[in-house]
Amino acid sequence: MEEFSVYVGNLRPSADPASIARLFSRSAKLTINIRQIRVHQSDDLSCAHAIISLYSERERVFAIRALHGLPRSKIDGDCLSAPHTKLQVENRQLHELRQRLNDRSKSKYKKLGVASLPTSPRKTERELAAKETERNLISQGWRPRLMKTFGGKTKNEEPPGERYYEQGTAVPQDNRIQVFKTGENNYLELMFGLDVGSFACAFLNSRQGGCLYIGVKEDGTVRGIHCDRLQQSQVMNDVKDAVVDFNPSVQRQMYGVDFVPVKVVDEHTGWLNKSTLRVVEVSVKGAGTDEDTWYEDNKGQVYIGEDGKTQPVRVSKIKAHLLEDIRKDTAVLEERKRVFEEEHTVLVQEQEELVVAQEEVSVKEVELNEREDLLNSQEKDLKETSERLDRDMTELKRMSDELEQTKLTAHEEVQDLESQQQSLVADIDKKKQELDDLIKSMEDKQTEITQQLADIKQKLTDIKEEREELARGRTEVAEQKAQLEEDQRLVEEEKERLKSKTCVIQ
Repeated sequence: MEEFSVYVGNLRPSADPASIARLFSRSAKLTINIRQIRVHQSDDLSCAHAIISLYSERERVFAIRALHGLPRSKIDGDCLSAPHTKLQVENRQLHELRQRLNDRSKSKYKKLGVASLPTSPRKTERELAAKETERNLISQGWRPRLMKTFGGKTKNEEPPGERYYEQGTAVPQDNRIQVFKTGENNYLELMFGLDVGSFACAFLNSRQGGCLYIGVKEDGTVRGIHCDRLQQSQVMNDVKDAVVDFNPSVQRQMYGVDFVPVKVVDEHTGWLNKSTLRVVEVSVKGAGTDEDTWYEDNKGQVYIGEDGKTQPVRVSKIKAHLLEDIRKDTAVLEERKRVFEEEHTVLVQEQEELVVAQEEVSVKEVELNEREDLLNSQEKDLKETSERLDRDMTELKRMSDELEQTKLTAHEEVQDLESQQQSLVADIDKKKQELDDLIKSMEDKQTEITQQLADIKQKLTDIKEEREELARGRTEVAEQKAQLEEDQRLVEEEKERLKSKTCVIQ
């Protein structure tokens, strides 16, 4: 895995693997398949660097040519530690060789009596990067908290980000299986490669998974062990070699190895100081809810974890475990059967109530139909009366026209016969008065008939609304009946399934 790797430097302390992967995919403008990204913080948390493992030498050469020396303006994303710095991408082996040569030169100057190599009076890039990091954190809302120390001096709180353990504290508990090893007596070199396979197999055969902590006491107190880069690489290889021949095969995303720093509390100042101690975490995911999957190691052994220990399991114990699960499932199914029977009883009662309600709706519907027929007959009679009144009004209008004509004729005769004028005028006025009274009475009767027609129309509207309400009620009753029949069918199917499963169990 380490053969085709590149060193990426001058990164921000807050850079994570996801942002670095986006930087590679967007800034390089070519397809680079990344196998693994590990981010490391500097000792003063002013900057970070990453070790990126690739799949081929060709991809490594392309990445170095495309990304090395890019300024901040040409990089997609804000990953550099300072505005004036450039991205550093080079061969990891060459970078480590250069670092060893620099360390050897420093030791040579020390042997010659030189306190340190000559430096420029200007601020170094590390100091500028630290200032830039502090400004960025302050702009994001972080404020340094002053901690009192001896002599009235103060020290700022470290910015958040890096995960670490404090020596002497307890490891946080979770729902996974946790196994603690102190790591004494050269455990990593002598026993880790032999134990990690059984622990990984036990974690895989559990539902919740587990984590092996090396550098932690049996009571969960963090102790820490010394683990250099060579030992870390050996641990990674041991884990990979242990799970590579498991049956079924183990995917890479199902396990992981972390080397968490351990900070030691200073007895005089109370500060958390960095150290070379680490807690090795080997976390493995469980099989989840797939109870039929049992992982075997490269020797065909099946392990499970109990009380922080692993032990091989025989086929009979696996069968007993499966029978116990079947008994639990049977109890659950019996409870579900009881609940279904209760629900079925309730549904039958509701169905009977719905049948009674449907009968009542049918009776009410018959009554409404009878009322509707009665109202239709009344409406027919009112229509005939209205037509008769219309004919009478037409006759009265015709008679009024004839009277007007008679009046005109009488007026002409009055001019000719002055002697008959007063008598004829009196007769005409009297007849006119009677006609007006008759017309008024007819108009009042027509208004009354119009009001009756309006009332009849309102009653018809109410009857239509009641019929629509009855139709909706009938539809709802039918839907509820269909739902009840469907629920009854599901209950019958569940009963058949329970009977078949009970027969299988027996």
